[in-house]
Amino acid sequence: MIVFAYDQTFEGLLSVIFEAFRLKIFPEALIGPDDNPPLLAERIINVETDEEKSERVWLGLEKKLSSYGIRHIINAWFTEKPANHELIIRYVKKIYSGISETNFADPDVLALKQLSFTVGREKEHVLQFVRFQKTIDGWFFAAIRPLFNVLPLVVHFFVDRFADQRFMIFDLNRAFGLYYDLETLHQTDQCPPVDYQTGRLQSDYLAEDETIYQEAWTKYFESIAITERANPRLQLSYMPKRFWPMLTEKQQQFSK
Repeated sequence: MIVFAYDQTFEGLLSVIFEAFRLKIFPEALIGPDDNPPLLAERIINVETDEEKSERVWLGLEKKLSSYGIRHIINAWFTEKPANHELIIRYVKKIYSGISETNFADPDVLALKQLSFTVGREKEHVLQFVRFQKTIDGWFFAAIRPLFNVLPLVVHFFVDRFADQRFMIFDLNRAFGLYYDLETLHQTDQCPPVDYQTGRLQSDYLAEDETIYQEAWTKYFESIAITERANPRLQLSYMPKRFWPMLTEKQQQFSK
């Protein structure tokens, strides 16, 4: 078994692809710097991340793939699963061998597309169900717990949408957040005191009028509901229950 060891960054993966083509040896497994090699490893090739090499690979892919093909690779990377990173390498190898990105009869091409759609669905859920809370110092804070690491994929939507507001979105599952200070995006591992289940800030961190707005939104949500036409199964298909605890309008119902 041929194993490639790299630093488990996206640039590192592109460097692995570069070295695989240069050596004409493709990995059967990938490991990180702290991982033990597989029991049946015959050869371990250590790959240093090289910005120039990774950029050459990426520019080459942009020439060979459509924007959809590029998006499939990016989405697959953010699943954070090593097996999917190996899938990316197999996919790239096949693209360079002449297989079309729309040849869904190929199992790797189909698998990458399906995986990308799964990540894309999670991105849409985050865009739909994120709920901001206004803090006492004028920031807007939201906590999320997505299945995949989609925060880097959606944050620029909020930068464009709320360009005149300072905000932070924190991924509780991965213990990191991104905040926008009206000029630049920054990453942080410092999260304000929140309830992990609901993502709600402690009351002394909230702006004076935030509780009023939350109560008003909850009452509005309840008032527009038509009890006689309730369709729980349909509602669940559009609003998965795992998001309910962190939705302002559903928290009261969830706590019952």
